[in-house]
Formats: sequence, C-alpha cells, structure tokens
Amino acid sequence: MSTESIKIDQEDFGNLAICAIRYCHGRQTYMPSLIQGILKSHLHKLSDKDLNVMIDDCEFQERMNLYGDNTIDKPGWLTWKKALLEEKESRTTKYIKEDTGKEYMYVVTYWNDNTTEPIVTVFDNQDNANKMYDEYIKNFNCCVDRCEVYSTFTVK
Repeated sequence: MSTESIKIDQEDFGNLAICAIRYCHGRQTYMPSLIQGILKSHLHKLSDKDLNVMIDDCEFQERMNLYGDNTIDKPGWLTWKKALLEEKESRTTKYIKEDTGKEYMYVVTYWNDNTTEPIVTVFDNQDNANKMYDEYIKNFNCCVDRCEVYSTFTVK
C-alpha cells in the first residue's frame, strides 16, 4: 500500500471532512469512530466555519435523538462534539490573547458568512455583554451564523 501524500487546499479539506462526518451520522458501525479519530488530529486545519457546521450537525443529531445506541454510539458522538467545542474555544482564547493580556469576564463572539475568524468583543460586565449579544441577534440575525456569550473567561 502506498503512503504517498496528497495536497489539498483548506476549503476542499473542510468540505470533505464535513461530508465524511455527515456520512457517519446515524451509522451504527465502525465508521463514525474511524472518521472522528482521523479528523481529531486535524481539527486545527479546519476553518471556523467548518467547525461551526460540524457543531450544528451534532446539535441537530442530538435534538432529533439520532445518536444511535445510548451505550455504544452516543458516547462517541458526545466525545466528538466536545473535541469540536474545545477546538473552537481554544481559537477564541487565542484571538483574545493576541489583542490583550488583560483578564475579562464576558466575551461575545459571532461568525457570519463573510468571516473566517470569529468576531470577538470583550466586556468586563455581564450587562454590557448581554446588550451586545441582543444587538447582534436583533440587527444581524439574517447574517449571523452563531453568536455566543462566554462567561467568566480569563485570559492570562
């Protein structure tokens, strides 16, 4: 068997990863754990948008109770979702650390179709963070893919 490497651009890789994971949704075979295992070591190569799509797919699967067997399949999907969320959170932390070395309490983050990196706004109190969150949702609902408020977020 050949171990030759192939080159693929980030967008194509993200699309292939999303398709591979979507193929695995609902499958009660070895395939979900195989694909998740391969992709876990390459999460840093996915775009923020790709991560958000995969997180949304996991949340849909969870809402519709499509994880498969509760003792066999579901734990693997929950671990996969946790890995996606951890990668996303580590990126948000990185963006904030690049801008400041201060400690903040609340962070509002949103992504839209035109951004590859999250748009991060940092606040020192919850009221201001919640107002900004409400403002994003109210004014940009048509183009905001995801908007979140992180609480007690410490940057060192």
